[in-house]
Amino acid sequence: MRDGYLFIKKKAEQNQTDLFETSLLDQNIVFMSGEEAVKIFYDPEV
Repeated sequence: MRDGYLFIKKKAEQNQTDLFETSLLDQNIVFMSGEEAVKIFYDPEV
């Protein structure tokens, strides 16, 4: 997580996916990247 936002990009590229789950402070976290993730994130209807 030292990479900040680059962590998401690097991990997504490493796993060849736009969606992945990891653990942070004993909590499961889902990360999304890519065009579809942006649409979901900014859509007020979701």
